[in-house]
Amino acid sequence: MRLPLPATTGARRPPGRLLPRPLPAPPGAVAPHSVQGLARAGPGRALGARLGSRLCLVARGGPRPAHASPRGPARTAAPLGCPPWRGRGRYLDVGCGSGGALGVAQALGWHVAGVEVDEAAAKKARRFSERVHVGDLLGARFEAGEFDVVTALHVLEHVPDPVGAVRRMLEWLAPDGLLIVEVPNAGGLGASLFGRAWSGLELPRHLSHFTPATLERVVGQAGGRVVWCWHQAKPRYYLWSLGFWLRDRGLAGPARVAEWRPVYGALKLFLELTLPVARWVGRGEVIRVGVERAAPQHSIPRGTTPHPALSPEGRGG
Repeated sequence: MRLPLPATTGARRPPGRLLPRPLPAPPGAVAPHSVQGLARAGPGRALGARLGSRLCLVARGGPRPAHASPRGPARTAAPLGCPPWRGRGRYLDVGCGSGGALGVAQALGWHVAGVEVDEAAAKKARRFSERVHVGDLLGARFEAGEFDVVTALHVLEHVPDPVGAVRRMLEWLAPDGLLIVEVPNAGGLGASLFGRAWSGLELPRHLSHFTPATLERVVGQAGGRVVWCWHQAKPRYYLWSLGFWLRDRGLAGPARVAEWRPVYGALKLFLELTLPVARWVGRGEVIRVGVERAAPQHSIPRGTTPHPALSPEGRGG
């Protein structure tokens, strides 16, 4: 059942936090991962991911440091299913689920750890590392500076304190480490088109909604800086939103037609061909940002040329 939004929320609503705030729920009360998703995370699937990542690694000639280009890290991560190599290869996945990313990263030589609120999913993730904390990330006990890369993909929108969460993850980063955060884009084309029916709302599971600007503000308040931003199109998100939009208007029949596999496939193909435009103009459904610790202001000499990844010409999205 879809919950009604506050009366002030519309198609052009500003991003922000869900009010009134739900009471914090204990880990056992969190909605679990789907049974289907856990079934897909079985040993056979993990083995396939490891073999595929090994072949991809051989084709690339081994692990490589992150490229200086801001788009390099995002593009490198896509075919491998894990971040580009950094430092000593110590990787923490916050919201690791059943450990898919941990398995791929481990096969590529990373030392891996995870955080997951779902006990059943965390049990599967422990096939790849015993260091999987079950519960809220603020309660995880990792050492400061312990990891070279920390990822939090579709995590920040679920936590009551996004600034505190980012601050804690930055504490776990090594001095030259990279934090990768991915969230639905409340400033994207889909949110503008579908408004209250936008699939990225997911009330009450999503407690906060972000645009690139508000996400960068959260990062800054937590003591970090965004060094690259990458937009993703996500055609299936548009199709989910379309189904919600039709049903909200009592058009269950057309919604079922749109979900019929041949029609769904045709619509998805059309969106695959057209939605890259939304990504190119910075209106993607999902935003992924690379974050580093912010340097103290006094440590940056006047007149210093910024790194290419930080210059206006180098910023992705």
